[in-house]
Amino acid sequence: MVFEVLKLVRENKAKTLVKKYLDQVAPGFLHALNSYCLRKRGVDCVSLLLEDPEELRALLIEKNPLPVVEFVGKLLVKPLLAQVKKEELSDLLARVFVEDPPKFKKMLGEVLGDP
Repeated sequence: MVFEVLKLVRENKAKTLVKKYLDQVAPGFLHALNSYCLRKRGVDCVSLLLEDPEELRALLIEKNPLPVVEFVGKLLVKPLLAQVKKEELSDLLARVFVEDPPKFKKMLGEVLGDP
């Protein structure tokens, strides 16, 4: 139970960080992306990024070329990495998001200090 609560708190904090960042650099983008993810899978994009990056990647690839998917991955992880002062990993994690989503999930968890 405690683990589930901590997970929910982290997920909500991640959503807030990503929203704040994207509202500054790409107003309206997160809203459009979330609308797409919610319509297709019933889950917002940040939750998919954290819990099922393979599914998010698959959704993005349906409509976008790989460089765009990588760019979106970078936009989503950058504010999370900034929280832990690891922004220099954004290019690497974005590339791994495209190439190997399960590895991405593991790496992101390690960088963010997930249990």
